[in-house]
Amino acid sequence: MRVDSPRTPTPRAREDWGWKAACSWERAFDEYLVPSIQKRYSGPPPPAK
Repeated sequence: MRVDSPRTPTPRAREDWGWKAACSWERAFDEYLVPSIQKRYSGPPPPAK
């Protein structure tokens, strides 16, 4: 049995348990990651310490 990554379900997991991702990679980037990064870096810089 081949395991690609401990965080990525294998094809066997999909077959055995009917696992399905909640969203695609494209949707994850478009709706979560990119907007989060833009929000984080669009405001004024944090105060200097």
